[in-house]
Amino acid sequence: MAAAAISGLLWLLLAGSDDPQSPGSAGEDSAREQPPLEPEVGTGAVGPSDQSPREPKPPEPRSRERLERIAAKRAQRAYRSYIAAINDRNGGRLCRLIAPGVERRLRPPIKEGSCGRRVSSSIGFADRRGFPVWEETILSGFESALIGKALRVQVTATIVTRFRDREQPSIESDVAYLRPVDGRYQLLKASAALWRAVGKPDVPPEVIAPPPGFSAGG
Repeated sequence: MAAAAISGLLWLLLAGSDDPQSPGSAGEDSAREQPPLEPEVGTGAVGPSDQSPREPKPPEPRSRERLERIAAKRAQRAYRSYIAAINDRNGGRLCRLIAPGVERRLRPPIKEGSCGRRVSSSIGFADRRGFPVWEETILSGFESALIGKALRVQVTATIVTRFRDREQPSIESDVAYLRPVDGRYQLLKASAALWRAVGKPDVPPEVIAPPPGFSAGG
């Protein structure tokens, strides 16, 4: 019996050495594989308050695209108001929709009165030289709206101009340059649509050219 007891004790010792939870076995390997603990507060670890300040991120592309969409819509809305004011012969509104000094550059045929009075009285003017007499301007649609620096907008629209003394209307692309002013858009100068309305069939090249300092699509 003594020999049997000794044999049983040896079997238990040998079996215990294969226990995964016993010291010196896979338990130590498992402990070595655990990730290190995060340092505690006050141990000298670098925290968010110790990091150098980050530079502000540039505007997200989506934010820029949204601003450009809003700018294009507002510029087109201002251009619609501009064409409507021409048809209403509302010179006062036209002088507000266009940058100051419009009457000096446009040189309307009526020379007396304020900007609004001169422009209103000149729309539909019948020149003695037989130039076409304006009757109506129809906005057919927008061709493009190019966004430039400081959210300036170059609007190109298709317009149809009807004349009282002509059977055939004039169809053309009208180019307008607009800038944001106090939450609204303003034309930097009168476009060809207003030139034709005041009886000037020959539009100067500078009317179509961008104003100084204007950059569209940049």
